[in-house]
Amino acid sequence: YQPPNFLSSVQNQNVGADNEAWTQSLEKSMGVGMQGLGLNSKPPQQQQQQQQQQAPTLYTPAVPTTPVSSLPPNPINMNNYQPARAMQQVASHFQQFSLSALAERKMRQFQVQPSEQMVFRGSSIVGPAEAKRLYYSIPFISSLPSTNLVYSTRMHERNIRTLQQSVAGVMGPTMVIIRSGEYTFGGYASDQWKFDGRRAGNPKGYLFSLTLDTKIPYHGRQKDSQSGIMGGGKQDCMWAGPDFLGFGIKDLCLRGDFRMCTSEIEHSYSVGLDIGGVEAKSFLAGSNVWVADEVEVWSVN
Repeated sequence: YQPPNFLSSVQNQNVGADNEAWTQSLEKSMGVGMQGLGLNSKPPQQQQQQQQQQAPTLYTPAVPTTPVSSLPPNPINMNNYQPARAMQQVASHFQQFSLSALAERKMRQFQVQPSEQMVFRGSSIVGPAEAKRLYYSIPFISSLPSTNLVYSTRMHERNIRTLQQSVAGVMGPTMVIIRSGEYTFGGYASDQWKFDGRRAGNPKGYLFSLTLDTKIPYHGRQKDSQSGIMGGGKQDCMWAGPDFLGFGIKDLCLRGDFRMCTSEIEHSYSVGLDIGGVEAKSFLAGSNVWVADEVEVWSVN
């Protein structure tokens, strides 16, 4: 859908009609004006001419498909959504994994504040306080790392293929930040992403929930038929293919155009919940199947 160009009124003779259609659309969606109140302000002849105009065609990007055998397991339960306030009560039992406590310890340890340019500057998902908590969860010992935005759904197409192209040149760690409804969460990948369906990474990787103030470490105790085989003996920390990007066996997975993403911790990343339970399936996004409203990928240098 191409919105009208307000700057080409001199060259475009139909700009007046486009502007009128745009104004009526806004009035109808906002519930104001003649269109928003359900009233017609045009004469019948103009109404008939407007109805005869062809509606614009919505652009739907073509997303490549991946063989079922190389995809992470599909979710079973798509219901039982848990609101954030309920999951915050669950997370309160795991204060040893608190992101805030970790950030406070590191700030006392280093006694150096990073510059604003180094801490997820320009993120549309996390604010300054959340960005600082997330920044200090990065595993660094001496020098302060810097972060650079390489992919955002606000600037790029919403699909794994575009994300793959954006992170292809990143040779080091990355931070994936996701917002789904009232939940903000994601994962830290310690190695370079390779979209070949092989397992990779090391135990420095982790998942996190800013909404629940929790860092979810890697344990790798659960295994499946591909553990240590397709990845050449490496850990199950991260893996990706042409149409998915995942952390763990099925702990967090972005798919296709981000409208059918999944999460279920306690397979490779754990805080101590029951494996396969509702809380494990709902910990990150409130449900094990969800839509990613926004996705950002940051390189960590």
